[in-house]
Amino acid sequence: LIDIEPADGPESSWVVPLTTPYGRVYAFYDYNGDDVGHGDPRFAMPDGKAAYRADMLGWYCYRFSDDGGRTWSPARYRLAMPQAPCDMGNQWQGRVQVFWGIDKPKTAGGAAFFGFTRLGRWMLERGEGWLYRSPNILAERDPERIAWELLPAGGRGIRDERFGSVQEEHNIVPLDGNAMYCVYRTEMGHPCHSYSADGGRTWTPPEPMTYTPGGRVIRNPRACPKLWKTAA
Repeated sequence: LIDIEPADGPESSWVVPLTTPYGRVYAFYDYNGDDVGHGDPRFAMPDGKAAYRADMLGWYCYRFSDDGGRTWSPARYRLAMPQAPCDMGNQWQGRVQVFWGIDKPKTAGGAAFFGFTRLGRWMLERGEGWLYRSPNILAERDPERIAWELLPAGGRGIRDERFGSVQEEHNIVPLDGNAMYCVYRTEMGHPCHSYSADGGRTWTPPEPMTYTPGGRVIRNPRACPKLWKTAA
């Protein structure tokens, strides 16, 4: 195992990888760059105590490797995440952002993208779905020239108040043309899903996931459903 970030540094968590056609590997992850919960009173934990969990606090960052993960870029690059209304309602009034992602990056039409969840309150409250999209990361070798979009447009993520506070771990799937599909978990006993016809800029209101269009809602109280294999 080879560290991407040193184990004795700020918390760095929830890494997801992207491999380019020319072999470079990018690793995207949460990084507690403001050292929240470890000293600076501007970034103290809401209860004033030491951080018992800071893996979802801070910056969205990435490094890259050109030798199959044996070594990683000396520089750490930060993805811009302008404040949104969900950030302003958290315990830090937006000074700290709360988020994480488990969606492995996908590619379509020459672009790469991955979904993640932003939280409106620490810890694990008022989740909503967002995604980063880059039109040129698959070909551009200068990291300073990689372009990024933060979607959806308009400052509001993928969520619907009908489905409770926990709307988290959003996964994005490319469909035909410029269409995208998003699925995520809730605490309502079923996952929810949403569609975009414009590359992730706007999304349909989320609905409970069904086995067929207009069919029976998928019910599973577990956060991690099992996969079953049939004999034939």
